[in-house]
Amino acid sequence: MSILTKIAIVLLVLLVIPASILFINMAMVTPNYRAAYEREQEKRMAVEVTARQSQIVKATSDHMLDKARADHASEKSTSVGIITDVKSQLTKAKLGLADEKSKVAKASAVADDLRTINAQQLALLKEKDADLKATLVRKDDLASKIRGIEEALAASETRVTRGEMTEETLRQQLDDCSIEIRQLNVKLDSYKRHGISASTGSNGIITDSPAVTAGKIIATITTYKNRIATIDAGSTKGVSKGMMLHIYRGTTLVGKLEISDVQADRAGGVVIDQSIDPQAGDKVTNTFQN
Repeated sequence: MSILTKIAIVLLVLLVIPASILFINMAMVTPNYRAAYEREQEKRMAVEVTARQSQIVKATSDHMLDKARADHASEKSTSVGIITDVKSQLTKAKLGLADEKSKVAKASAVADDLRTINAQQLALLKEKDADLKATLVRKDDLASKIRGIEEALAASETRVTRGEMTEETLRQQLDDCSIEIRQLNVKLDSYKRHGISASTGSNGIITDSPAVTAGKIIATITTYKNRIATIDAGSTKGVSKGMMLHIYRGTTLVGKLEISDVQADRAGGVVIDQSIDPQAGDKVTNTFQN
C-alpha cells in the first residue's frame, strides 16, 4: 500500500466520524427552538470541530506528504548514490578487466616470443650438435692421419738413422780397407825384401794370421733411438751382420738386437721383441744369462 492511499484512508475516517455523530444527534432530539438552537450550536461546533479536524488532517496529511516526499527524495538520492557507486564500481571493473586483458595479451606475446626463442635455441643446439659431431669425426680422421704421419716419420727416421749408420759403416769399412791395404802393402814389401812368401786366404786377401773366430761376445749399448741401437763392439770382437744378440739390464731380458751394420770397433742394428725400451748402459751378449 502506497503512502497516498494511506493518507486518503485517514482523511476519509476523519470526515465520516463527525458526520455520523451529527446525524445521530439530530435524529434523537425533539423539534423545539432550544433544541434547534442547541442543534445549530452543535452543528456549528461540529463544523468547527470538523474544520479543526480537517485542518489537523490537512496538516497531518501535508506533514505526511512532506515526509513522504522527503523520504522519496532521500530514497531517490540514496538510489542515485547507489547507482552512481555501482556505475563507478562497474567502470572500475571494466578498467580492471581491460587492464587484465592487456596483461594477458602482453603475457601471450611474451610466451610467443619465448616459444620462438626456444625454437631458435633448439635449432641452434641441433646445428651445434651436428657441427660437434662433424668436428669429432674430423678430429678422429686427423688423429688417424697424425698417427700415420708419426709412424711414417718414425719409419723415415729409422731409415735415416740406418742410412747414416750404413754410411758411417761403409766409410769406416772403407777406412779399414784402406788401412788394411796399406798394412798389406807394407807386409808385402817386407816379404819381398826378406824373400818370404805371403799366404792368401780363401777370399783372395793376403793374411799373416789366422781369421778371428767369434766366441762369447759381451758389449754395452752406447745409444738408442727409435728402435735403433749401437754397441761398443764390432768385427774385431766377432760381431757380424745378421747376428742376433740378447739385451740385458741386470738379469732382466730387455729384448733382442739384430745386427745390420758392423764396423771394426762398433756395430748397430734394430731392437726386436723388446719388453721395455733399451737404454745406454744395457749389456749385450750372444749367450743367454741364467
